[in-house]
Amino acid sequence: MASQLRDQALEADHNDVVASMNSIILSGSLLALVGIGYRINTHRLKHLPESGAAMTLGFLVGSVVRALQLEQEEALLNFRGSFFFYVLLPPIIFEAGLSLKTQLFVDNLGSILAFAVVGTLISTWVVSASMRWAAETQLIGLQDTPQLPIYCHLFGALISATDPVATIALFGSSRFRTDPLLHSLINGESVLNDAVAIVLFSTLTHHMQEPEPRLISIGILGHFGIVLVGSVIMGVAAGAMLSWCFSCSNDLTRFPDYEIAGMFLGAYLTFAVTQLFGLSGITALFCFGVVLAHYNWYNLSE
Repeated sequence: MASQLRDQALEADHNDVVASMNSIILSGSLLALVGIGYRINTHRLKHLPESGAAMTLGFLVGSVVRALQLEQEEALLNFRGSFFFYVLLPPIIFEAGLSLKTQLFVDNLGSILAFAVVGTLISTWVVSASMRWAAETQLIGLQDTPQLPIYCHLFGALISATDPVATIALFGSSRFRTDPLLHSLINGESVLNDAVAIVLFSTLTHHMQEPEPRLISIGILGHFGIVLVGSVIMGVAAGAMLSWCFSCSNDLTRFPDYEIAGMFLGAYLTFAVTQLFGLSGITALFCFGVVLAHYNWYNLSE
């Protein structure tokens, strides 16, 4: 009994040490990023964007943890796609829609959709055709099997997605005085492009058993239209409903904390519900932010 209690006490002490080390790594890394970001935005550290500094710091911290063979700390630093997609990504996309100049976005909606839809389809086709040609000529180590075309299509859709996080972070930085029109085009395209790539990838996975799956078909285009229109409707409806609730709550301006909480929780709920229905949560969240910026901004307190 005494040895069991001693083992439990030692394990508890070890867990406390691990928790303390994890806290030190996390808080120290974030504090270092704050300092680096301050020096970058005050032009004391030039030729280095904030996203590049974050990646460099993460690489260094991960290398040190790996070199010291800190297994439990390394488990903390392991990248989890679900954590990024459901925790870190929604605030970034919501801020992009909320801070977007809606008039420029609406005026250039045709160009944005052309870049996001047609551009992504062309990019997917070019990458897919190039990979298939390289495989057939033995330039790359892929076997020429009946499933080769669909694998090339899947890779083309995967690689054609523009990273909205890096794009938004770069153009949103105070160091880059970009043209508002260029910012609106790239910002809108980077978000909608992701939805197109997700739809293409998910649709192609349902056609893997076909002998000759075609990249452009009625089924794929129909699936894409349903996902895109459904996501936009979800985002616009959620944004309109929240804006109406804010406008009906006259005393809500006395409680700024409730205003902020309501907007962020509404954004996250919209993202989660849209994903649950098999639509694009990113597109819905972006539209949700655009609607709030246009209709709900004047309902908020000073």
